[in-house]
Amino acid sequence: MSSGGGGEVLTGLAAEISSLSPILWLRGDDASGDLTDYGSRGVDAVLTQGAVTYNAVSGPDSTSYVNFSDEDYFQVPDAADLEIDNVTGTTFCVAYRPESFTQRAGSFFSKSDAAGGRSYYIRQRYGVDEIRVLRFQDDDFSVYSEYRIDTNPALNTWHFLIVRFNTDGTTSLWQDTTTEGAVQQTAPTGTAQTDSTAPLTFGSGTGTNSGADVDGTVAHWAIFDSALSDVQCEDLMQAAIDEGWTE
Repeated sequence: MSSGGGGEVLTGLAAEISSLSPILWLRGDDASGDLTDYGSRGVDAVLTQGAVTYNAVSGPDSTSYVNFSDEDYFQVPDAADLEIDNVTGTTFCVAYRPESFTQRAGSFFSKSDAAGGRSYYIRQRYGVDEIRVLRFQDDDFSVYSEYRIDTNPALNTWHFLIVRFNTDGTTSLWQDTTTEGAVQQTAPTGTAQTDSTAPLTFGSGTGTNSGADVDGTVAHWAIFDSALSDVQCEDLMQAAIDEGWTE
Protein backbone atom coordinates (compact mmCIF):
# COMPACT_ATOMS: atom_id res chain seq x y z
CA MET A 1 0.00 0.00 0.00
CA SER A 2 1.34 3.43 -0.93
CA SER A 3 0.15 7.00 -1.35
CA GLY A 4 -0.59 8.66 -4.66
CA GLY A 5 -1.21 12.26 -5.58
CA GLY A 6 -3.25 14.24 -3.07
CA GLY A 7 -2.68 11.68 -0.34
CA GLU A 8 -4.60 8.96 -2.18
CA VAL A 9 -3.94 5.53 -0.69
CA LEU A 10 -2.95 3.14 -3.48
CA THR A 11 -3.41 -0.61 -3.46
CA GLY A 12 -3.13 -3.44 -5.96
CA LEU A 13 -1.97 -2.58 -9.47
CA ALA A 14 -1.85 1.17 -8.78
CA ALA A 15 0.48 0.62 -5.83
CA GLU A 16 2.75 -1.62 -7.92
CA ILE A 17 2.95 0.93 -10.75
CA SER A 18 3.69 3.72 -8.27
CA SER A 19 6.47 1.71 -6.60
CA LEU A 20 8.31 1.47 -9.93
CA SER A 21 8.46 5.29 -10.28
CA PRO A 22 6.92 5.82 -13.74
CA ILE A 23 7.92 8.93 -15.63
CA LEU A 24 4.40 9.08 -17.04
CA TRP A 25 1.28 7.44 -15.57
CA LEU A 26 -2.03 8.52 -17.02
CA ARG A 27 -5.35 7.96 -15.30
CA GLY A 28 -8.69 9.40 -16.29
CA ASP A 29 -9.95 12.62 -14.73
CA ASP A 30 -13.57 13.15 -15.73
CA ALA A 31 -13.58 16.52 -13.98
CA SER A 32 -11.12 18.09 -16.43
CA GLY A 33 -11.66 15.90 -19.47
CA ASP A 34 -7.92 15.26 -19.68
CA LEU A 35 -5.78 12.34 -18.53
CA THR A 36 -4.06 13.26 -15.29
CA ASP A 37 -0.35 12.36 -15.12
CA TYR A 38 0.59 10.82 -11.78
CA GLY A 39 4.16 10.14 -12.98
CA SER A 40 7.27 12.20 -12.34
CA ARG A 41 6.76 14.36 -15.46
CA GLY A 42 3.39 15.68 -14.27
CA VAL A 43 2.32 16.69 -17.80
CA ASP A 44 -1.34 15.78 -18.35
CA ALA A 45 -2.49 14.34 -21.67
CA VAL A 46 -4.92 16.70 -23.39
CA LEU A 47 -8.02 15.46 -25.19
CA THR A 48 -7.06 16.63 -28.67
CA GLN A 49 -9.86 15.15 -30.74
CA GLY A 50 -13.20 13.55 -29.99
CA ALA A 51 -15.36 13.37 -26.90
CA VAL A 52 -14.51 10.38 -24.74
CA THR A 53 -16.74 9.18 -21.93
CA TYR A 54 -15.62 8.13 -18.46
CA ASN A 55 -16.66 5.22 -16.28
CA ALA A 56 -18.99 3.74 -18.90
CA VAL A 57 -17.99 0.33 -17.56
CA SER A 58 -16.94 -0.94 -14.16
CA GLY A 59 -13.42 -2.09 -13.43
CA PRO A 60 -11.17 -3.64 -10.79
CA ASP A 61 -10.31 -0.42 -8.94
CA SER A 62 -11.52 3.14 -8.48
CA THR A 63 -9.56 4.54 -11.44
CA SER A 64 -11.61 6.63 -13.86
CA TYR A 65 -11.90 4.51 -17.00
CA VAL A 66 -11.71 6.16 -20.43
CA ASN A 67 -14.06 4.86 -23.11
CA PHE A 68 -12.96 5.53 -26.69
CA SER A 69 -14.98 5.52 -29.86
CA ASP A 70 -13.95 6.37 -33.42
CA GLU A 71 -10.94 8.74 -33.72
CA ASP A 72 -10.78 9.91 -30.09
CA TYR A 73 -7.28 10.62 -28.86
CA PHE A 74 -5.18 12.39 -26.22
CA GLN A 75 -1.71 13.85 -26.70
CA VAL A 76 1.34 14.78 -24.64
CA PRO A 77 3.81 17.23 -26.23
CA ASP A 78 7.11 15.92 -27.56
CA ALA A 79 9.90 15.56 -25.00
CA ALA A 80 13.26 13.82 -25.02
CA ASP A 81 12.32 11.50 -22.15
CA LEU A 82 9.47 10.05 -24.22
CA GLU A 83 11.91 8.60 -26.75
CA ILE A 84 13.35 5.10 -26.47
CA ASP A 85 16.91 5.08 -25.14
CA ASN A 86 18.90 1.95 -26.01
CA VAL A 87 21.28 2.73 -23.16
CA THR A 88 18.63 2.40 -20.43
CA GLY A 89 15.71 0.84 -22.26
CA THR A 90 12.04 1.77 -21.70
CA THR A 91 8.99 -0.10 -20.41
CA PHE A 92 5.29 0.51 -21.08
CA CYS A 93 2.12 -0.95 -19.59
CA VAL A 94 -1.60 -0.47 -20.19
CA ALA A 95 -4.91 -2.02 -19.16
CA TYR A 96 -7.54 -2.25 -21.89
CA ARG A 97 -11.00 -3.68 -22.54
CA PRO A 98 -11.83 -4.04 -26.27
CA GLU A 99 -15.44 -3.69 -27.34
CA SER A 100 -15.11 -4.66 -31.00
CA PHE A 101 -12.52 -5.57 -33.60
CA THR A 102 -14.13 -3.50 -36.32
CA GLN A 103 -11.42 -0.84 -36.39
CA ARG A 104 -8.18 -1.37 -38.31
CA ALA A 105 -6.01 -1.17 -35.20
CA GLY A 106 -6.00 0.40 -31.77
CA SER A 107 -3.00 2.56 -30.81
CA PHE A 108 -2.25 2.53 -27.10
CA PHE A 109 1.01 4.50 -27.52
CA SER A 110 2.04 6.22 -30.75
CA LYS A 111 4.95 8.62 -31.22
CA SER A 112 4.73 8.68 -34.96
CA ASP A 113 3.41 11.08 -37.57
CA ALA A 114 4.40 12.38 -40.98
CA ALA A 115 5.35 15.84 -39.71
CA GLY A 116 7.38 14.86 -36.66
CA GLY A 117 8.85 11.58 -37.83
CA ARG A 118 8.07 8.02 -36.91
CA SER A 119 9.62 6.72 -33.69
CA TYR A 120 7.45 3.89 -32.32
CA TYR A 121 3.94 2.64 -31.79
CA ILE A 122 2.26 -0.05 -29.70
CA ARG A 123 -1.14 -1.21 -30.92
CA GLN A 124 -3.68 -4.00 -30.94
CA ARG A 125 -4.09 -5.23 -34.49
CA TYR A 126 -7.76 -5.99 -34.72
CA GLY A 127 -8.72 -8.82 -37.03
CA VAL A 128 -5.37 -10.59 -36.79
CA ASP A 129 -5.38 -11.13 -33.03
CA GLU A 130 -2.00 -9.75 -32.07
CA ILE A 131 -0.24 -6.90 -30.31
CA ARG A 132 2.13 -5.22 -32.77
CA VAL A 133 5.13 -3.14 -31.66
CA LEU A 134 7.09 -1.19 -34.26
CA ARG A 135 10.19 0.98 -34.00
CA PHE A 136 11.51 3.00 -36.91
CA GLN A 137 14.94 3.99 -38.22
CA ASP A 138 16.12 7.57 -37.97
CA ASP A 139 17.47 7.79 -41.50
CA ASP A 140 14.53 6.99 -43.74
CA PHE A 141 11.77 5.92 -41.33
CA SER A 142 11.92 2.34 -42.51
CA VAL A 143 11.36 -0.36 -39.91
CA TYR A 144 14.08 -0.72 -37.27
CA SER A 145 12.41 -3.64 -35.49
CA GLU A 146 9.01 -5.27 -35.27
CA TYR A 147 7.68 -7.64 -32.62
CA ARG A 148 4.27 -9.07 -31.89
CA ILE A 149 2.55 -11.26 -29.36
CA ASP A 150 -0.19 -13.63 -30.44
CA THR A 151 -3.36 -12.89 -28.58
CA ASN A 152 -7.03 -13.58 -28.96
CA PRO A 153 -8.44 -11.11 -26.42
CA ALA A 154 -12.02 -11.68 -25.36
CA LEU A 155 -14.30 -8.73 -26.01
CA ASN A 156 -15.74 -6.74 -23.09
CA THR A 157 -13.05 -8.20 -20.86
CA TRP A 158 -10.05 -6.51 -19.20
CA HIS A 159 -6.51 -7.32 -20.40
CA PHE A 160 -3.11 -6.13 -19.19
CA LEU A 161 -0.11 -5.56 -21.48
CA ILE A 162 3.56 -4.90 -20.71
CA VAL A 163 6.01 -3.90 -23.46
CA ARG A 164 9.72 -3.63 -22.73
CA PHE A 165 12.22 -2.10 -25.17
CA ASN A 166 15.48 -3.76 -24.16
CA THR A 167 18.96 -2.18 -24.20
CA ASP A 168 20.05 -4.41 -27.11
CA GLY A 169 17.26 -3.13 -29.36
CA THR A 170 15.02 -6.17 -28.92
CA THR A 171 11.51 -6.10 -27.44
CA SER A 172 9.83 -8.22 -24.77
CA LEU A 173 6.05 -8.58 -24.37
CA TRP A 174 3.71 -9.90 -21.70
CA GLN A 175 -0.08 -10.03 -21.89
CA ASP A 176 -2.34 -11.46 -19.19
CA THR A 177 0.38 -13.83 -17.98
CA THR A 178 3.75 -13.68 -16.23
CA THR A 179 5.27 -15.68 -19.12
CA GLU A 180 7.01 -13.48 -21.70
CA GLY A 181 5.76 -14.20 -25.22
CA ALA A 182 7.27 -11.87 -27.86
CA VAL A 183 7.67 -13.11 -31.44
CA GLN A 184 10.30 -11.34 -33.53
CA GLN A 185 9.09 -10.25 -36.95
CA THR A 186 12.00 -8.01 -37.93
CA ALA A 187 15.30 -8.04 -36.05
CA PRO A 188 16.80 -4.64 -35.13
CA THR A 189 18.67 -3.21 -38.11
CA GLY A 190 20.15 0.23 -38.70
CA THR A 191 19.84 2.95 -36.08
CA ALA A 192 16.67 3.43 -34.05
CA GLN A 193 14.86 6.77 -34.21
CA THR A 194 15.55 8.71 -31.01
CA ASP A 195 14.67 12.30 -31.87
CA SER A 196 11.16 12.31 -33.32
CA THR A 197 9.33 15.59 -32.71
CA ALA A 198 5.92 13.92 -32.94
CA PRO A 199 3.71 14.20 -29.85
CA LEU A 200 2.92 11.05 -27.89
CA THR A 201 -0.63 10.02 -28.77
CA PHE A 202 -3.03 7.73 -26.89
CA GLY A 203 -6.19 6.24 -28.35
CA SER A 204 -5.71 6.74 -32.08
CA GLY A 205 -3.03 7.22 -34.67
CA THR A 206 -2.44 10.54 -36.40
CA GLY A 207 -1.07 11.54 -39.77
CA THR A 208 0.05 8.48 -41.71
CA ASN A 209 -1.19 6.28 -38.86
CA SER A 210 -4.70 7.72 -38.77
CA GLY A 211 -7.47 5.17 -38.49
CA ALA A 212 -5.64 3.20 -35.80
CA ASP A 213 -8.45 3.82 -33.35
CA VAL A 214 -9.05 2.16 -30.00
CA ASP A 215 -12.63 0.90 -29.71
CA GLY A 216 -13.12 0.18 -26.04
CA THR A 217 -12.01 1.25 -22.58
CA VAL A 218 -8.47 1.93 -21.35
CA ALA A 219 -6.89 2.62 -17.95
CA HIS A 220 -3.42 2.94 -16.41
CA TRP A 221 -1.14 4.01 -19.26
CA ALA A 222 2.38 4.04 -17.77
CA ILE A 223 5.91 4.57 -19.06
CA PHE A 224 9.11 3.75 -17.13
CA ASP A 225 12.44 5.24 -18.24
CA SER A 226 14.33 1.95 -18.00
CA ALA A 227 14.00 -1.65 -19.06
CA LEU A 228 12.40 -3.11 -15.94
CA SER A 229 13.86 -6.45 -14.89
CA ASP A 230 12.06 -9.71 -15.62
CA VAL A 231 11.15 -9.95 -11.94
CA GLN A 232 9.73 -6.41 -11.91
CA CYS A 233 7.67 -7.10 -15.04
CA GLU A 234 6.42 -10.38 -13.58
CA ASP A 235 5.49 -8.68 -10.29
CA LEU A 236 3.68 -5.92 -12.20
CA MET A 237 1.72 -8.49 -14.19
CA GLN A 238 0.96 -10.52 -11.07
CA ALA A 239 -0.47 -7.41 -9.40
CA ALA A 240 -2.72 -6.93 -12.44
CA ILE A 241 -3.79 -10.57 -12.32
CA ASP A 242 -4.47 -10.51 -8.58
CA GLU A 243 -6.64 -7.40 -8.83
CA GLY A 244 -8.70 -8.70 -11.74
CA TRP A 245 -7.25 -6.85 -14.73
CA THR A 246 -6.90 -10.15 -16.64
CA GLU A 247 -10.41 -11.59 -16.49
